[in-house]
Amino acid sequence: MPADITSKLRTKIQNEIVLDSLSDGVCQISLSKRIVYANRSAALILGFSANELIGRSYSDAFFSIDEEHYLPAVPFCPIQFVLDSGETSHVSLETFIDNEGREIRVEYICTPLFENEDISGAVISFQDIAERYEAEKALGEARDMALAAAETKAMFLANMSHEIRTPLNGIIGTTNLLNDSELSDEQHEYVRMLKTSTELLRSIVNDILDFSKLESGVIELEELEFNVSDAASEAIALFAPLAAEKNIGLKCDIDKAVTPVLIGDVNKVRQILNNLISNAIKFTNEGGIVLKIISLGIQPEFEGLRFEIRDTGIGIKDNSQANLFEPFTQADESTTRVYGGTGLGLAICRQLVGMMGGVIGFESKYEKGSIFWFELKFQRSQRAEGQAGLLLPKKTGQAARKADPIRFSRDLRVLVVEDNPINLIVT
Repeated sequence: MPADITSKLRTKIQNEIVLDSLSDGVCQISLSKRIVYANRSAALILGFSANELIGRSYSDAFFSIDEEHYLPAVPFCPIQFVLDSGETSHVSLETFIDNEGREIRVEYICTPLFENEDISGAVISFQDIAERYEAEKALGEARDMALAAAETKAMFLANMSHEIRTPLNGIIGTTNLLNDSELSDEQHEYVRMLKTSTELLRSIVNDILDFSKLESGVIELEELEFNVSDAASEAIALFAPLAAEKNIGLKCDIDKAVTPVLIGDVNKVRQILNNLISNAIKFTNEGGIVLKIISLGIQPEFEGLRFEIRDTGIGIKDNSQANLFEPFTQADESTTRVYGGTGLGLAICRQLVGMMGGVIGFESKYEKGSIFWFELKFQRSQRAEGQAGLLLPKKTGQAARKADPIRFSRDLRVLVVEDNPINLIVT
């Protein structure tokens, strides 16, 4: 036997040994669509012996359909495309039919073979991906179930938010009415304790419902014009009575460079401010709290604002600061026992700030006070163009508590719609 033929034969045998060692199935297909070589893995995956595959059409070997009926039945065949065009095909998911009629999920690459620059056939390398396919299928089903569960949870929360808050508001309203009636000193003390407990319960329920809505992604952002000064004044006025009860100061300081009218979700801003001011009052026993609003720079379309809530409260120990914005986290166990709360307020603030594309943080020294801050970017209103700055609110802190009462015309008529009989009586 000539040396060159012997060398080619030896090379072919060595190649076949290598191919037989692969876990992927490998078949060589001629230009006439027939299998001229199959390695051991191809035979095992397809349920044939290697000799049984030789000479079969690829449609018969891979899909259990004879050549005559296969191509007319399929709109596009990647293997035939390779034989016709000489370009490689990669199919990430295909179903082969083995010798016993069972479906096999495979991924394959079909590469053309050339001889003297003419297409002479193709090589197809495929692997059984049944485990991966089942895992991806299970993952997809789990994702669909999770989305359905999130939608159900969102609907539940939307209903529960009303169903839980309505009776709570009825209890609080009725308690206020009872407190204004003629009671003995002992009865007034019982009503005071009842009122304190229900207010605490409402705060806890609000935190849990708000946190659940944020986790479910059912809260959407609004883009409305608002006055920064008004939003700050409302936050201060809301907590002024509580600060007065503890005999601590509460005031607002707004940078004159802040644009008066901006566009953003003022309700979310109020919710963040309310949480942070409420916390500051809770943990401050002497001194006071200052809400500072600072302009971070004005651009043609946007303006950044930094909100700071500075207090002279108990501060936070260094070893308690790392996880302060995590859900259900308090500075330490004694904080929960003494001051109460769910540990959700700061987590809610972080999520709300994140939703609006901002950042939030704090600085604190134990027994010397804290600064909680957040930065947000707002759109500038066209009505704000040309306005030099922002006038400070006329009444803040102690002055806000002494504001003149709102007076309505005697001819004013108000329509109140209420479907809860208890709240109807309270109203």
